[in-house]
Amino acid sequence: MIKGSLASSPGETMLSHPNLRQVVKNVNLQPGDAHRMAVDPEEDVLIFVIQGRCTIEVDGAHYQVSAHDCIDMERASNIHFAALDTSHMLVCRASRR
Repeated sequence: MIKGSLASSPGETMLSHPNLRQVVKNVNLQPGDAHRMAVDPEEDVLIFVIQGRCTIEVDGAHYQVSAHDCIDMERASNIHFAALDTSHMLVCRASRR
């Protein structure tokens, strides 16, 4: 068992065990901050917004999400976040079986 907690400071915090196929991170952004992810072709991504509001661009398509929204992406190659408010998110990445 590995103990973890959601951080409130800006940046990324790894929440999952390094040997798992699924990677879970806590990502926190301040207004105006941006975060870009390159995604492996065999990887899916789920983002759950805990708090705040941000835009997410997935391979050129734009979405606005806020607290308690989630977005599930299959076979995306590039994901870009831009915070509109202070935003706290869980980002889960896993390879397809």
